[in-house]
Amino acid sequence: MVQNAVLILHGTTGNGGNFLSPQFAGELFGPGELLDTSTHYIILPDGIGTGKSSKPSDGLRARFPHYGYHDMITAQQRLVTQGLHVNHLLLVMETSMGGMQTWMWGEA
Repeated sequence: MVQNAVLILHGTTGNGGNFLSPQFAGELFGPGELLDTSTHYIILPDGIGTGKSSKPSDGLRARFPHYGYHDMITAQQRLVTQGLHVNHLLLVMETSMGGMQTWMWGEA
């Protein structure tokens, strides 16, 4: 059982890779830091419609399905539990839009 997984969610126009910058990763993920990657399993997903996730510009354009926060949370939960086989998160944290998602994670 994984007990050291941390899910970090991004804002509306961001992506998971934004958290790899020295300003963020250097302060949190380095040796001895709060979320040291040698002791924590860090998950940085892209939200639906951003980063390397599916988005309207991939070809569906106006036919791209409508989605909301609930759909994003469902996709994230499936990624974590079914894709990565993680059954416990130590922490869910965020920036911007991810803040609403953390509330929804807590409710779920």
